[in-house]
Amino acid sequence: MFQERLSRYLLRRDKREEESIQKFCKFHHGPCHEYRQQIEICVETRSLDSAWKQAICAAEALSLYSGTTDQSSTQRMRLTMGNGHGISRYLDELHRSEEDKKQDAVDNASDAFHQLNATKPKSDAKRDARAKWWRESIARSLGNADDALLFHPAIWKAVETIEQATKDGEKVLVFGKFTRPMRALVSLLNAKAMLSAIQEGAPWPSAGIRGEQNGCLDDSDWPAVRAVKKQLGCQLSLDEIATRLKEAYKADERNLRSFRESLVKNIKKGMNELRYLGKPHLAVFAAFQADIDDQPNKLPLVSRAISELIGNVTEEEDTSAVDCADAFFKMVEAMSDQDSFDVSDDESFDDEAATAKWQSIERRLSEEMSRTRGSFARLMFGETSTESRRMIQAGFNRATSNPRVLVAQSLVGREGLNLHHACRIVVLLHPEWNPGVVEQQIGRVDRVGSHWSQLLDQATASGPPALPLKRIEVRPIIFRGTYDEWNWQVLQTRWDNLRSQLHGVVIPASSVVTDAETKALVEKIQRMAPCFSPNRGDE
Repeated sequence: MFQERLSRYLLRRDKREEESIQKFCKFHHGPCHEYRQQIEICVETRSLDSAWKQAICAAEALSLYSGTTDQSSTQRMRLTMGNGHGISRYLDELHRSEEDKKQDAVDNASDAFHQLNATKPKSDAKRDARAKWWRESIARSLGNADDALLFHPAIWKAVETIEQATKDGEKVLVFGKFTRPMRALVSLLNAKAMLSAIQEGAPWPSAGIRGEQNGCLDDSDWPAVRAVKKQLGCQLSLDEIATRLKEAYKADERNLRSFRESLVKNIKKGMNELRYLGKPHLAVFAAFQADIDDQPNKLPLVSRAISELIGNVTEEEDTSAVDCADAFFKMVEAMSDQDSFDVSDDESFDDEAATAKWQSIERRLSEEMSRTRGSFARLMFGETSTESRRMIQAGFNRATSNPRVLVAQSLVGREGLNLHHACRIVVLLHPEWNPGVVEQQIGRVDRVGSHWSQLLDQATASGPPALPLKRIEVRPIIFRGTYDEWNWQVLQTRWDNLRSQLHGVVIPASSVVTDAETKALVEKIQRMAPCFSPNRGDE
């Protein structure tokens, strides 16, 4: 009756109708929603050293104070210490970015507690003094702000999780809120990848480490290198690392040399097999070719960008002409103005327009390649230009190319980006309160034609697979013993409610008893759940 009366007014897309999810159910023999798998990555507070335990206890004590002149921020300390932002906020307040302030504004607007306590309380000298003592206790425990972030247990747990996934051939999408913890994560991932490369004698696409050896995290990569060196017990001195890095860069240049010499010829050859090319593409390639003929010193810049999009360029193996041509035009589109690169046969797109467009592309490409801090992991946040975002997106969507890891600020990356062509793993560095936001984040890789669905097709092509089917993995970083843990529990409850609408999971698996009678009752209730899909409403 309920479904019959409302179905004419309420029509919605049902996730269970997707072909890939139906195929998963057929071979998985379980609920449809299990095509996603949640794997909690936990940091145990009891395993921390004494300095971190003291800092966590001080944050808990500080957050319980009320009536201080900075009440809302002190009571947020417990919420933010576990994800790294509390350290940045209290030890290095001057370095907070505008994007962090925007994120705070979004959090505050949706935070009922903050709204109830928005009125500034009267000053209480004794309480203020005690709160100040606890803040100073945190600073004494953790010391330098950069060091605290670079050795933050949750960030290092994220590094370990991501590193293991990339070793297994996966790409990883990471979502966070606050810029400095995310920047620390990216710096550590790139530093660790760089040290591994030079220890193994593998090529590395940089001749030096950015910034001064005594610089800070915001303007130098040396702090992250020192942190990784200490964490791994690496015996190489900083001078030895710099020397080996130059040698690794020379090896990378050798790999690129033959690729660069045949690049223009390969692009031209591969263009014959690309079906999406229009007159603007051909005209821009002609402008590029004329520019390179006139100034050959520009070719290394373009070849470097294309090689990063292709990935795995080696001296021994020839790269296919189609890959070269496709990567070239993906680069052109990424560096073009949004919606300005029309693939239609536009007669108004003459040689002069093509030359102007290529000059603009070449200038933006030069800026993009010069500010790249490391290609293994990239950061996408509010200050990332539109062109850089599209270039990062193009590389992340290719299985063999860099970046292997994309760390995106939630406000920037959770909407409007397709990041599903080569990734099925999402790490939640800073889990949200709102399950709708998390759904948007996971939705970047959970899309029609995703990498996960392609793996599913491969695994089931010859019938029932011998190994368990791979799933879309959601991996939250949970700092036990802090407010992060409570945050995750609240999010889980809210997520169960949302999942009942998205996937028809009326009774969440977490609340089901495993005895046969209860399971049968749950299945009966599940079958009786209303469905408002226009394709299944009559079933």
